[in-house]
Amino acid sequence: MRVVVAIDDDVTIRTAHVLAAMANIEEVAVLGTPRSKVFSVVKSAAGADVVVGQSGQAAAESTGIPLVTERMAGNHGVIGASPQGLALALSRRVSQPSLIAVTADGDTTSGSGREVRFPDPVGRKNTHSISLEEDTLHVSPPEEDWSAVLVEGDRALSTVDDTRFLNAITLACGVVLADRAPTRVWDHAGDYIAACRKEGLVFATRD
Repeated sequence: MRVVVAIDDDVTIRTAHVLAAMANIEEVAVLGTPRSKVFSVVKSAAGADVVVGQSGQAAAESTGIPLVTERMAGNHGVIGASPQGLALALSRRVSQPSLIAVTADGDTTSGSGREVRFPDPVGRKNTHSISLEEDTLHVSPPEEDWSAVLVEGDRALSTVDDTRFLNAITLACGVVLADRAPTRVWDHAGDYIAACRKEGLVFATRD
């Protein structure tokens, strides 16, 4: 698979490095940056199989190839390749989920809703709720350098990691679903979670 990553911040730079180490990725090129010491710099996505990163939408549409993005809504490509999407994917692996929660980088909304006890070192956080079709997601800003995902139901599933690493892994792993686009990562929860685990995320289970 040949991948073009649209570079617009540190997360997408890290995502390119994650992709370069993934199996079945033949080539990673970058778009939207004047130079790179590691990757080929391209001006379009021509010849690629998938574009990664929200700012790559125009490049993906102009070539008719899937776009993998962190966005939680849309009908083009693979959406929800983010900690929020991972939280929804984990919720598909428990029965009767009673809590779907995440600390999301870039979210600065003050928490005034449910208090959630995330795994350490994140700890207790006030969250605000977001309704996403059939799901309610409880969201809070990350705790300094750490982010967490927590789902509770008949069992609890969680992961906690460096915020930038978690964001990069969840975005990069959306490419495993590119051949099923348009889709949401949580519609193929098992494959998406397995890819995230393979690339370094560790999940804890509590009955």
